[in-house]
Amino acid sequence: MGIDGRFFQITTTVPEFGGYWINRGGDVVIGLTDLSKSAVVETVTRNEVDIKLAQSGGQRRYEQVTCSFGQLFGWKESVADPLLQMDGVTFIDVDQASNKILVGVVTASDVAGVPTFATNAGIPSPAIHTAVVGRISPSHGGPVETARDDEHLLSERFVTTLGGIMVRNGRDDEDRCSLLLGVTVGGAERYVTASHCPWTDDGEYGDFASLDTSLPLYQARTLASDRLGYEVADPSSTCSYDGGDCRWADAALFGQSGSDDRFRQGRVATTVSAYEDDGDKSTHHNHENGDSVYVMTGEGGESEPNWPVSGQSVIKVGFASGRSRGIVVYDCLDLADWPNRDRGYTLRCQSAATYHSEGGDSGAPVFASDGSFFGLHIGHIEGVVLPIGHFDFISYYSPIANIEEDPGAMDTEGEEHLAFHMPYGIWTAVFAEDGGQP
Repeated sequence: MGIDGRFFQITTTVPEFGGYWINRGGDVVIGLTDLSKSAVVETVTRNEVDIKLAQSGGQRRYEQVTCSFGQLFGWKESVADPLLQMDGVTFIDVDQASNKILVGVVTASDVAGVPTFATNAGIPSPAIHTAVVGRISPSHGGPVETARDDEHLLSERFVTTLGGIMVRNGRDDEDRCSLLLGVTVGGAERYVTASHCPWTDDGEYGDFASLDTSLPLYQARTLASDRLGYEVADPSSTCSYDGGDCRWADAALFGQSGSDDRFRQGRVATTVSAYEDDGDKSTHHNHENGDSVYVMTGEGGESEPNWPVSGQSVIKVGFASGRSRGIVVYDCLDLADWPNRDRGYTLRCQSAATYHSEGGDSGAPVFASDGSFFGLHIGHIEGVVLPIGHFDFISYYSPIANIEEDPGAMDTEGEEHLAFHMPYGIWTAVFAEDGGQP
C-alpha cells in the first residue's frame, strides 16, 4: 500500500498521526490530532523525514488536523470497492494534506451521489470531498517527429537503449510508448514498459495484464535489428478488490533478444531542454553534452524512508513530450476502470503529479533529480480543477514498489559514472551502417 501503508504503520505507534506532506516552501508538514505528540512522532519518523528535508531544503513543521490517518484510511478502505464500481467514479485517495478522503468523478452530475453514499457508510461529510476530473487517458500512441541532419530524437533508434526512448510492439502504427528502463531480474537483462501499450487489431488495450510470450518489443522499426525482446511477465491479477480484477502497476517485463550490446541498465536519456509552462519542449536527445543521461542511483520508493509523498519534485522523460518536471499531488490513489471500462481493472496505490505528458509517454521513467527512481508513467488528465488548484495536466505513474509487486523484484540502478561521449559524426555513421536514419 505504498506511503499509505507506511502511514498506517506509524499510527500503530502514534494513533494521533495524520500523515505528512511537503508544502510549497519545501517544509515537511506532519499532521497530528494532538500536537503534544510531536516529540513522539518525530522520533518515529525522523529518518524518512530527514531524507525529504535533504531533498527539499525545508524544515519540519506540525499542523493540527481533525482526523487521524488511521480513521481516514479505514473509511476509505471500507467504501473503496463499491465506490470504484460506480460508473462516474475515477479514483479514490486519502489526501493527507487536506485531511480528507478525495473522490475523483467524471462529470459534475456524478458529484451528488458521493456524499450520500459516504453518509450511508458512516463517513462524516467534512471528511470527504469530490473533484470533477473526467476520465484518465492512458498515454498511448503519439506522433513521431522527423529529425534534421543535426538532430537525434527520442523516437529514433538508439545503439544503446536508454529510458525515455520510443518503443513499439509492431501490431499497429499507433502502438508507440516509451521505454521505462533496462533492468536486471535475478541477473537476467530485461526491459520494462507499460502493460497497456500493446493494442489488439480492433484498437483496444486488449493485452493489458495478459501475458503473451510471442509479443515482441521494438525500437523505432519493426525489424529484427530493432527488436529488444519478447514479453516474459505481465500478470493477470496481483491484488484483491471484491468487485473484480486488480493490479498494483501498469507494467510489463520483456526479456532481451539476441546478444547485441544495446542493453544498458538504469540510464535515462536527457533532452536539450525541459518542458516549461509556456509550452516549450524538446524531444531532441542531448547526446553531445556530458549530461546526456540521467543515471538512476537508487530506487526511491522501494523502501519506507524513500516513499515519494505529496509535494515532492519529480522528473519524467518520454519520447512524445520529452523531459518535464512537476510535483506529486496525490501519493497513493486507487484508479477505476483501467485502462478502459471494458477491461475494468482497479489499479491500486498510484501516484499523481503535475508534470506534462502526451500520448506516447506511457512507460516513461519518473524519478528525482538526485537519481532516485520513482516509477513508470501511465496516463494523464488534461485541464483539471482539483481542490488544490487548476492544472493543465495531471499525470499518473505506477511507483517502483508496485511494479515489483507485479512483474517482480528488479534492479534499476545504473553505473555511477556518466555515459561515455560519442561525437555526432560517429552516431551518424553507426545508424547509416545499420540501415537506420541518422
